[in-house]
Amino acid sequence: MGELADWVRSLLGKVRDWLSELVPSWFPPGLPGFWTALLLGSVVAVVIALAVAPKVQLARWRVALWLGSLLLVPAATWTIPHHAGALSTSLRWCTQGQIPRPSMLTQGASQEVVSNLLLTVPAGAAVVLWPIGAPRLAALCVALAVSPTIEAVQLVPELQRGCQFGDVVNNSIGVLIGFALAAGLAAILSSWHASVDESRGPPDR
Repeated sequence: MGELADWVRSLLGKVRDWLSELVPSWFPPGLPGFWTALLLGSVVAVVIALAVAPKVQLARWRVALWLGSLLLVPAATWTIPHHAGALSTSLRWCTQGQIPRPSMLTQGASQEVVSNLLLTVPAGAAVVLWPIGAPRLAALCVALAVSPTIEAVQLVPELQRGCQFGDVVNNSIGVLIGFALAAGLAAILSSWHASVDESRGPPDR
């Protein structure tokens, strides 16, 4: 078991070095260690998908993509420098943070708001990978629950993290935007395929 763990660490180290050559260590800005966390999240998503997909009767690649989109959020959140949330963590409650306001439509939104909105768009879009009905609704609820769960965990003093209510609002809006865009696109494609099939008529016998 120890040899396997050493091999996995060595493999991850090589991949991390390869990624560092392709992408500067400071990208995304302010998120050191993002690519390592994202790589680990992707591995976890694939492993879980291989085990869970047959039980939920969904293709493995769909489950892997869905899980990967969810794990993208902690990969970006928990690679922020610890000192960034030290003040709000010491207060033992969530600060307001920045939330979208109508004035941002004309004056422009801050980088924090935009990044938190975009961060969860993939998680919302991945919801359409599930069948319509209860499975899709459950997947949407899980996607919406990721952000408040992360913020709640960050209240633990030992983690030296900060909890912001604004992050939950922005992340939740991002999920809904991603879901709306993906569901709308899926509906358009489904309607287009139906119209194409109808125009072709019944197959010749």
